[in-house]
Amino acid sequence: MKASIKQIQNFLNAAAHFVDNHPQEEQVLKTIERIAKRLQPFFQEYHEAKYDIELGLANTDKNGSLLYDLESDGKRFSFTKENMVIVRTRLKALLNDKRFEFEPIIIEDFPVDLREEYKDFFQGFLIKNEDEQPAS
Repeated sequence: MKASIKQIQNFLNAAAHFVDNHPQEEQVLKTIERIAKRLQPFFQEYHEAKYDIELGLANTDKNGSLLYDLESDGKRFSFTKENMVIVRTRLKALLNDKRFEFEPIIIEDFPVDLREEYKDFFQGFLIKNEDEQPAS
């Protein structure tokens, strides 16, 4: 399956909610843990790409040293208005458009009473996509 960082984040948020509210579903909890480990490297890759985008457009002083936003306690780069627009556009694309490929772990007997509540977030990760055609 291929998923964007936004889809992966939505899955992990729903998974955390599931873990908090359904501790008795041990098989699902173990599977969530396994798939979360598979997804972790994508966050590292995303953060590195995010940093590269920001670094390439950050303000510098006359010596070429990076300037930081004072309101962020020196944790964020400073940008011109034009460069901030470019940064935001590129980060939105990175968040939504870049796809990371991974092998899902489909739970064939996912609890039916919970399937509908989590379907939108778990499809393709733990629940088979409804639009997938069965293999012939």
